[in-house]
This record gives sequence, structure tokens and C-alpha cells, in this order.
Amino acid sequence: ADFILITHDHYDHFSPEDIVKVASGKSVLIIPEKAAEMAQQVEGDNIGNVGKIVTVTPGTYTMDARKAAELINNIKPRIAIPTHYGSIVGKKEDADIFAAAVREPVKVEVKMKY
Repeated sequence: ADFILITHDHYDHFSPEDIVKVASGKSVLIIPEKAAEMAQQVEGDNIGNVGKIVTVTPGTYTMDARKAAELINNIKPRIAIPTHYGSIVGKKEDADIFAAAVREPVKVEVKMKY
């Protein structure tokens, strides 16, 4: 990954083991300030720089599937993986709604089996 964006320090969003799996020597880790200490847990030479992201206005707890797809269509990553559907918040169908709303060339990978 060129950039790894971490929204907050909950275990299901910040996993040092998973960060190392997708990082390269040039990856930039973008985290909230309160997760800076946790970033030290990311071992190895896989992370090039550790940065911080500043939030100017507060967001919502979590986006619905269509809002999340809108964001993905604007930032255009190569791959988007939906989270928080069918377990913590949202419905299982939200992953399908998200995937249908994301435009090419972005590839959607649904990791949770339901």
C-alpha cells in the first residue's frame, strides 16, 4: 500500500500484524494522534513514514454503504474492503450495496463470509 489510513485505535481498525502485511518500505501510515503510541508496535522496515491526520470537522460514527462508496469513488484507491456490516452495525446486505455503488477501476474485496 502507498498509504495506510487508520481511523481509530480499536482492534478491528488498528492491527499492527495486518499493517505489516500490506506495507512496503515506501508506505505512509496515517493515523489519529491518539494512536501514535500504538504505531510503535508496527515492527520491521515495512513503513517508510508515520504521519498524523488532522480532523477539522467531526464525522459520524460510521458511514452507510452509499456514503462509503461515494468516498471511495472520490479517493479512487486500487482496492476497497468494506467493514462494519452484519456484525457491529449495519446489515449483511450493506457490503453488496457498497460493492455495487463503487465504480471502476476500484476493485472491491468483501472479506467477511456470511
